[in-house]
Amino acid sequence: MTGSAERTPGAGVAAGHAAGAGGRAVESAADRAAVSAGDGGAGTVGVPGASPGAGSAAGGAAGSGGGPAESAADRADRAAVSAGDGGAGTVGVPGASPGAGSAAGGAAGSGGGPAESAADRADRAAVSAGDGGAGTVGVPGASPGAGSAAGGAAGSGGRAVESAADRAAEAAGDRGIGSADDRAGRSGAERAVASAGDGGAGAAAVPDAEGGADGGTRHRARVVVAVPPHLREQLFTAGEWRRLGELAEVAVVDRHSEPAVLGAALGDADVLVTGWGSARLDAGLLGAAPRLRLVAHTGGAVSPYVCAAVFDRGVRVTQAGAAMARPVAEVALAFTLALLHRVHRFDHALHAGAPWAEAGEAPERHQILGCPVGVIGASRTGRAYIALARALGAEVTVADPYLGAAEARALGVRLAGLDDMLAGSRITAVHAPALPETRHLLSARELALMPDGAGLVNTARSWLVDEAALLAELRTGRIDAALDVYDAEPLPVAHPLRALPNVLLTPHQAAATVEGRHALGASTVAEITRFLTGRPLHHGVGREALDRVE
Repeated sequence: MTGSAERTPGAGVAAGHAAGAGGRAVESAADRAAVSAGDGGAGTVGVPGASPGAGSAAGGAAGSGGGPAESAADRADRAAVSAGDGGAGTVGVPGASPGAGSAAGGAAGSGGGPAESAADRADRAAVSAGDGGAGTVGVPGASPGAGSAAGGAAGSGGRAVESAADRAAEAAGDRGIGSADDRAGRSGAERAVASAGDGGAGAAAVPDAEGGADGGTRHRARVVVAVPPHLREQLFTAGEWRRLGELAEVAVVDRHSEPAVLGAALGDADVLVTGWGSARLDAGLLGAAPRLRLVAHTGGAVSPYVCAAVFDRGVRVTQAGAAMARPVAEVALAFTLALLHRVHRFDHALHAGAPWAEAGEAPERHQILGCPVGVIGASRTGRAYIALARALGAEVTVADPYLGAAEARALGVRLAGLDDMLAGSRITAVHAPALPETRHLLSARELALMPDGAGLVNTARSWLVDEAALLAELRTGRIDAALDVYDAEPLPVAHPLRALPNVLLTPHQAAATVEGRHALGASTVAEITRFLTGRPLHHGVGREALDRVE
């Protein structure tokens, strides 16, 4: 219910309970793919600690029929872009070298849907029977007992092997339905949480803070999700929310921007999930969270949400920024094509009531085939954009002091200094991070280097471009621009950028696709799963992340 300080999904609000022999009417197709290994636990899938190699392929293999059995909701989360080495590939961070295996955009299968990254596929922990009850997921230090679940082999119908996390969705006995009051205010995704009760099916246990070296007393992990209802619905598919509920006790905080409300929910939290607008975890709030060990942010930059005290105490921090690379890169490509073909100018003219012949007047138009395109920053999004632009025949030059010659060759791009790149590009796309040293990377001097008729694409941060200098250049009509980010957001109604016919504007929505939002949620759940099952984070960040500007 919106406005409540904290809501804990009741025990057993499970979607897809396992039925007895012949009774599979309720469970999902993905659940039915689970193959029990029976005595001896043979066939357990998912070796903890295994890291995918640089050439790990995206997308799960399907059986002879070729069609994956996972749900449409689960397939939608496969857009996460793996940046290798815990997010390497970010440009502008001194000393950070992009990983050789950084992926530019998720590979799409024949059906057109984005494939998950190799890093995110590695999160699928084996389900061990253990002493805590059948289906306990990846308890750190626990040895799988007899009856460990085997990887679900695809049958002749061609269903893809499901994840072990999917196979953990076992019913929690007669607690499974939940009361009407319990269900009343929750979204469909929230109602899909499968609560296993005290150490029951699907639960990950963590050592209490006062436990000894051997782990001491264990408790069921508790995850506090400080994300408002509308955003939770966008981020977490029913399948991902169910996985989270199988792994841990989940509580939600609707009034996530209020420190007092958030603090009241953190007393027994092991993991905190943050979203845009969450209250900052400062030293005061941190003091209210003695058990907290992980902050998982559902967006990119974490600096607005954590402080140095978080790192001082040894709390791990991870973020889902890699999942935004593909949708933002697609918008940047759409901006590129619009600027090349002057679509924005024609649209402005016709909406303004210009006569037909007058509306058709515009500077020279160009196609992207053979077009010189400049990219500032071979970041994750920059690489995704490079791949898309090159696929359409663009000749790409990159300005990035941290991109080596070998990697440039692998990306199929030419390296150049910023000035040379600006002077030689018909379109310049900005994909650098917002750091103190990248403030106004493009000012009046740099903008003046762009050729007449050139276009500037900025889907990164307005921090990188001197907006006043850009406005002055745009008012001359000499160059065009397509922008998704601004110094003042929301962009004031009377802002002069709104009136210029040579500017294409969108309201900071480049990453807000259905698939992109699902990928953020999937990446977050995958990181929490890795952490609670004792495996390395794939997108963890360190203290240096505090320097990055949101």
